[in-house]
Amino acid sequence: AVTQCDGVSQSFFGDLAAEHLCKNLSEFLLTFPTDQDIEQMQHQLLEYLNRLSAGFKETVDSFSLDHIEPVFLRNVLEKKRDLGSEAVFSSLLLDKSRYLALLIWAGDSRIRIWKNQNEVTSDYFSKQDFLTEERWSSHKGIIGNLHLKILSPDEFDQLVLYSDGLAIADNISSLFLLDNIKIENLINQSKALAGSDDITFFQMTSSLQPA
Repeated sequence: AVTQCDGVSQSFFGDLAAEHLCKNLSEFLLTFPTDQDIEQMQHQLLEYLNRLSAGFKETVDSFSLDHIEPVFLRNVLEKKRDLGSEAVFSSLLLDKSRYLALLIWAGDSRIRIWKNQNEVTSDYFSKQDFLTEERWSSHKGIIGNLHLKILSPDEFDQLVLYSDGLAIADNISSLFLLDNIKIENLINQSKALAGSDDITFFQMTSSLQPA
């Protein structure tokens, strides 16, 4: 199980939500039963993410701002506290026993897949599946829709997850072929942009033998 999160910068310390969600969602997925239909899975995941929000709200409400200077910035952040800490995310659960890959996400994280060196992302996802306004909130749970997709490992050779901070990679059709040095170069180019944002990047090669 892997989860990549990106804190929402306009929320209250989005990194708090990103860290909490990333750790807990991956741990939950490791015990998540996949022997049910997708509607049941979506219902259980939505319930869990909303419970996770309720348990984390107190942490956000009590987070100290005493270290923030100047005072006017502290006041601005205090006004954001009522909105909560928010993050967009994408998760992957690779279930070897049932020979499936379960993808869960909310927000504008990127999920891209290749088969036989051809990108097939558009065969499984549309742009409407990745909306900026959808996210997880410490105060509201899932905002918008929680998305699920089940794939067989036969349907892809390469799977890549990354945050919108690496949007510079969106039009690189051979992204899965880039080595670590070239990925680092893309990250450094992104850091130099005026709208630079946090970046997370995960790549997996499907190597499961057919069940």
